[in-house]
Amino acid sequence: MKLKSLTLKNIGAYKQQTFDFSSKRSKQNVTLIGGKNGAGKTTFLSAMKLGLFGPLAYDMKTASSTYFKKIKGLMNHDELEKIEGLKISVPWFKIDLTFEQVESSVREEIRFVREWNFTETGGKEFFSIYKDGSSLPVSDEKRDLIFNRFCESLPPYLYDVCLFDGEEINRIIQQDELSNHLERLIKSALKLEVPVLLEDTINRVISDETKSTIDTNKQRKFEDLKGKLNHFIQEDDRLQKRYDELSIDLEELKLTMNAQKSELKSFGGLLKEEEDQLKSQLNELERKKKENKTSVQDLINGSLPFLLNRDLIGTVREQLKGEKLIESIDDVKRELLEELASELSNRISTSPKELEQALEDSLVSIQPKGQATIHRASFSEKAQIESLFEMTKGIDLSYYKQKISDQQEMDEEIKLIKQKLTVQSDSVEDFMGMLTQLEQLQANIAEKNQELKTTTKQWGSVQEERMKLQEEFEQLREEIDREANQSSSVMHNATAMRALLLEFQNQQQQKGIQLIEKQALKMINRLFRKRGYLHRLVINSETYEVTLYAEDQKRIPQSTLSAGEKQLLLMSLVWAVFDVSGNKLPFIFDTLLGRLDVKHRENLLTELIPAFGEQVLILSTDSEVTEANYNLLKPFINKEYSLNFDTAERSIKVVPSYFRFNETEKIS
Repeated sequence: MKLKSLTLKNIGAYKQQTFDFSSKRSKQNVTLIGGKNGAGKTTFLSAMKLGLFGPLAYDMKTASSTYFKKIKGLMNHDELEKIEGLKISVPWFKIDLTFEQVESSVREEIRFVREWNFTETGGKEFFSIYKDGSSLPVSDEKRDLIFNRFCESLPPYLYDVCLFDGEEINRIIQQDELSNHLERLIKSALKLEVPVLLEDTINRVISDETKSTIDTNKQRKFEDLKGKLNHFIQEDDRLQKRYDELSIDLEELKLTMNAQKSELKSFGGLLKEEEDQLKSQLNELERKKKENKTSVQDLINGSLPFLLNRDLIGTVREQLKGEKLIESIDDVKRELLEELASELSNRISTSPKELEQALEDSLVSIQPKGQATIHRASFSEKAQIESLFEMTKGIDLSYYKQKISDQQEMDEEIKLIKQKLTVQSDSVEDFMGMLTQLEQLQANIAEKNQELKTTTKQWGSVQEERMKLQEEFEQLREEIDREANQSSSVMHNATAMRALLLEFQNQQQQKGIQLIEKQALKMINRLFRKRGYLHRLVINSETYEVTLYAEDQKRIPQSTLSAGEKQLLLMSLVWAVFDVSGNKLPFIFDTLLGRLDVKHRENLLTELIPAFGEQVLILSTDSEVTEANYNLLKPFINKEYSLNFDTAERSIKVVPSYFRFNETEKIS
């Protein structure tokens, strides 16, 4: 099926608008429709589904009063008010949709026209089908035949699958409904319901034939066994599914717990190591600070007063030297002068008196002038003054200044370390929180293990009972079949056909799923930013659960995928199903890019969109398909429109071009 055009008359805010989807180039498969919030994208989608399916769009078989109440909300309110109370025979509201499809290898053009009128008593729908450009509709009988064939090839459910609504995809992902969605899609796309319907028909034939040939008691026992067996089959399936769920939950919990343990170990080790290092630094600083303090205090308590009076001590020292010389000269004059003069006179033949006078004059000349004797210090006192002078001369004040400066720096460093230790104390709370989470994980694992143990035990009992019933059921059925075969060839042929159908169905399903796995994996690895992240994808043919494996064959839990990656996984699977089934249907993307990052958006636009068959419709806001994304998509665009709501006329104008990107949008 390939859409060609859509005309909306008085549908929502569309007064009379036509969309042309026809294309000439196969590679340009995209129709891009832009519209800001409230511009009419939702009305467009609702109108397209209503035009194709009528009441079936709302899961209704006929155009009932409930149906008309429902679709009345889709019609243009202004026009509804205009015709209210008027008797208008001409249909006032219309959806006109033309598409191409291949029927028996022949391409034909089909046009669905649905028109409505509303009166005080209710509504009326007019449905016509035109073929191959004819101006006259086909007969009612042929219309019903064409429409029924159309619904067989494209049931409303399959149409909904082709509509990639961002919100619906998010719901499927959030509520973990991927397997249910995939099961229905695969069975529908691969036409697996047909063998099931045929099997039901054959079973009814066998049942009817059996009732006419088999003993009533045996029939009753057979039906009773069949009911019990079905119950145990359902219980077996339920317990198996629960067992698989618990196993997956346990594996994911264990992975989470191992990661938590590693983080806890790293966090705890780093916390203790850093705390010990900080405490060691603090102790060393405290020790140095104490040494500095003792050194400065010793200076203050001992040498500082003398250091401050070092100049005075020097003056006293010089005074004592002068006093010592005066005292020495006085002693010589008093004690030695007469004897020295007498001794010298014997040697140089000069009179003692003259020599004595000369020596005295000499001593007076070397005596300090203007200096008086003040202290008359003793020898020990002089020694103390000398010692104090030498001590003060040896003290380096810059050394003690540096000590005081170091003291201030160490105070700041000590303060900073104590703050860090306080932060470390706060981090302990985080550490304890991680411990609590780990304990909770361990408790959950223990609970899941216990439930798994109980489920395994129950499952084993159910399987044992099922096997007993199955064996008894098969024996009785063989006995009934033998008796029936003796009297009816119909029974024999129907039984053989049923077995053949079951085998055919299983083969088709297995073959189809294997191809879907292969194609989906290829597309996922083209879309994911992490190239080669997935190595294998497996779909369980009974539960339709999807399991992912890395290159080392370790399972990748879906919980580890981001929301965007889960979205791409779902879309890749849907694409693979349609690619394998060969269904040629149009695909519609509605505000789909919101959850994807830049790289994933680029991959989706350049890899997945071009691969989605002959026709793709993209409905987007200007914040999704931005100028950069538009340029990526441009080579694949066939037609482009933008929806603009005219406030004055209360209607939607359809412009045959996408948004005009202004300078502000370019910068952003």
